[in-house]
Amino acid sequence: MKRPNAMLGWVCLAAVCLWGCQSEMGQSADARPDQTSAAAIQTPPPPPMNHFERAVVYESRGQVGPAIDEYRLAIRDDPDDSRAYVNLGRLYERQGQFGRAESHWRKALEMNPNDARAYNLLGTSFKRQEQYDKAIAYFNRSLEIDPDSAEVHWNLAACYRATDMRPEAVGHYRRYIELASPRDAVDVAAARRYLSTADE
Repeated sequence: MKRPNAMLGWVCLAAVCLWGCQSEMGQSADARPDQTSAAAIQTPPPPPMNHFERAVVYESRGQVGPAIDEYRLAIRDDPDDSRAYVNLGRLYERQGQFGRAESHWRKALEMNPNDARAYNLLGTSFKRQEQYDKAIAYFNRSLEIDPDSAEVHWNLAACYRATDMRPEAVGHYRRYIELASPRDAVDVAAARRYLSTADE
């Protein structure tokens, strides 16, 4: 009979100790309510990413395959979003699938007739094929929407230069120089060289 009483005593003692530890933990947590709530406000959980956002992340990491998969899912979820068609077309172009790229850019324009990037990319595709009349038409349409695009002015200058239309090339090279960013220093220098010879 003595052994059960002794065991009961140990159980009670353990319960008292456990209750005391929990009380101290509760008091320490209650003692810092402001710090806890402030930390929760400062570090909110990141919002879930949709397929388009995942695709952009994969593309920025150079993971073309997963990016293509996510852009396809983005189109499935929102077939009216021209951005996904434009970006997916760029990835197909990077893989040398030019026909698929062009079809996606045309689809982007069906969804959004004012998507300047789609016009510029289609112009670039025709410029690569040396179909300069078509390229110039697409580039000019892009400029109607975004007249301050340095890239499109550069592309137009290249087309006019290839077709010996010097005054037009000069005009777009000059506009390109005005709009170019510091990271475009090499292209700006090339444009200046052309302008120096054009004035001779």
